[in-house]
Amino acid sequence: MNEELLKRAIKIYGASAQIDMVTEESAELIQAINKLKRRGGVSFEGIIKPNEGTDKKYAEIYTNLCGEVADVKIMLAQLEIMLSKDLISLEVDKKMKRLEKRLDKKPISRRLRFYKEVDGSWFVDLPEWTGSKSELQMVSGADTMLDFMSEDKGEVSVYISDGDFEGGDVLVFNRFAHEIGNGAHYKLPKFKGVDINLDVWLCDVTAFVFGFFPKSIYISSNV
Repeated sequence: MNEELLKRAIKIYGASAQIDMVTEESAELIQAINKLKRRGGVSFEGIIKPNEGTDKKYAEIYTNLCGEVADVKIMLAQLEIMLSKDLISLEVDKKMKRLEKRLDKKPISRRLRFYKEVDGSWFVDLPEWTGSKSELQMVSGADTMLDFMSEDKGEVSVYISDGDFEGGDVLVFNRFAHEIGNGAHYKLPKFKGVDINLDVWLCDVTAFVFGFFPKSIYISSNV
């Protein structure tokens, strides 16, 4: 990127105006991302690229997002000049090392207790949760899964992990639930060797437990 040109822009328009442009372009980028998400353009693997079979509107939204990314890159490059490139580089190195440690860490595993109330509603027992109890309710397929796992009893202890283990069934990530702005859709293809192809919606509490929505969640009540 032409640093001299960026410096000229700062000198001519002024630092304050360019900083305002950083926030403005960032806001436009957020809007463009949300439009693409609502159009179904984001999967676990990445962003879906337009092709000959893509509708014209999606291609426009995709192209617009690329343009907003370009605008933000240009403004962030100017912000970097106005701040400290050396300090930013140190922060980038530190955060990249932290990311590497996270990616190299052992699978996240824990045992959770689920219980059914008298009205038939399933909840997860999560003492560290600071939100409302209603957010801990298991619905939209997750309740059916717990009926299977508890053998229609009122309580079950489930071992969960984002790493494979012997004897576990697997919930497979399908897509983020952008249509409701919360959680993700999973599929439970088999339960104890039996084909069930159960659709399961898991709310944002899942991301609270794991730190993200895993591509696969392994589960068992027998471990």
